[in-house]
Amino acid sequence: MKVLISSLKYLIRNFSVFAIALVFIYSGIDIFSSHRWTGKNAIIQSDVTGYYGYLPAVFIYKDISLKFRLLDENKHRVKIWSDPSPTGKRMIRYTIGQAVMLSPFFLMGHAAAHLLGYDPSGYTVPYKYFLALSSFIYLILGLFALRKVLLRYFEEIPVGITLILITLGTNLFTYYTQEPCMTHAYNFALISIFILYTDNWHKNPGWKNSVMIGIITGLITLVRPFNILVVLVFILYGITSFRGIIDKARLFLQHSPKIITVISIVFLIWIPQFLYWKYTTGHYLYYAYGSAGGSFFFRHPHIIEGLFGYRKGVFLYNPVLVFAFLGLIWLKRYNSKFFYASVIFLCVFIYILFSWWSWWYGGGFSIRTFADIYGILAFPMTAFLTWLWYQKSGIVRIVLSLLVAGTLLQGQFYNWQYAKTILHWSDMTKEAFWYMMWKKKVGPEYKELLCQMDSDLAKKGIYICCPRYGKYKDMPKEEKPCKEIQDISMHYITK
Repeated sequence: MKVLISSLKYLIRNFSVFAIALVFIYSGIDIFSSHRWTGKNAIIQSDVTGYYGYLPAVFIYKDISLKFRLLDENKHRVKIWSDPSPTGKRMIRYTIGQAVMLSPFFLMGHAAAHLLGYDPSGYTVPYKYFLALSSFIYLILGLFALRKVLLRYFEEIPVGITLILITLGTNLFTYYTQEPCMTHAYNFALISIFILYTDNWHKNPGWKNSVMIGIITGLITLVRPFNILVVLVFILYGITSFRGIIDKARLFLQHSPKIITVISIVFLIWIPQFLYWKYTTGHYLYYAYGSAGGSFFFRHPHIIEGLFGYRKGVFLYNPVLVFAFLGLIWLKRYNSKFFYASVIFLCVFIYILFSWWSWWYGGGFSIRTFADIYGILAFPMTAFLTWLWYQKSGIVRIVLSLLVAGTLLQGQFYNWQYAKTILHWSDMTKEAFWYMMWKKKVGPEYKELLCQMDSDLAKKGIYICCPRYGKYKDMPKEEKPCKEIQDISMHYITK
């Protein structure tokens, strides 16, 4: 009995470590039992062909012009998404940050391919194995960083539960298991580490923390430039009043050499990208998405659709995140230094995110870009769980705890449905959502409930979706029963 009590006390004192171990074991079983790296079109697919393409181009084929992609394609399965540039050269539209993050694992895969007798082309099983492993390792590193900073303000049990909820109950699970080389698990890890060093810097604004902030910020923006917005968290961290704005400005002025160092390190990390753009486009700065017709419609953001819509709604497909947003109510009580920083960041992030023409963000599980910032949402999530942990009403504690557990299970089931292609990657509708709810199999009639967005029109701000499966598969586009989702002012478009 004493051993049991002692073990229970030890578990409570180290619950957050136990939570990471649980995530490690559960996710590891999923990753290593599936052997996804053996699949013909697995791991290096979709956007990943672009992210990853830099590595074989530089280290194997010694050809950043990408001409090698036309040679021996059937043998090596060389497939890289690229676009024409103003100079006529082919270029990868994605920045090189993800390739930087993948590079240690690529090199391990390259060594393994030589040692094990595989074709060292960059696209055989050893490469895919180590690439699949990379996101899992980065995730665990991110969880330890997040745990460390959360424990400065919250207790073990709420912190541990938070780590479980955001990794197993959201679409983040898909992006370190099912589609591991998409950028989202890497961004989650980087932003979690960024939060840790943001807190470190404000406790001790020394050179070491300044250098680390510069390195992490450089990598975050190089992987996904949009995430430059996390700098708002650093700028606003610790501000709790209007007077705090003045104090923060004084702090930055006092440590201006260190702030300049941070900016300089970010610039240095970006130099290879500037040189790549210069080589391929003739310009040191280049908006690569411009050639694809992508743009923002800031006057017509799709915030309601993005958060609650059936196509990709954040809360619909990640219901556990409801508690993270509810936790903003209690965050000021438990960590006032992070309250205004997180609220302002979330408002700006959500507004700009859903102003993008493809507010559903192409193929993927829910709004995949949202997974990047779960380290930030972990703070209000833990604040909610802390409030729940100390809630005096037994009924409230039981009911809300069951709801939290239910959303975790629902989120995990959505991940499973997505892996089985029951939950569609881009064409979900209200009818399709309710048809597939809690189903492990769907009939052929399900596909007729799906509706594909017309991307060409969406780039102009006109949102129309058309069925593309079942009896509509071979029907000419002009004859399909398409429906208008939203049509913003044509005056605004032409203007």
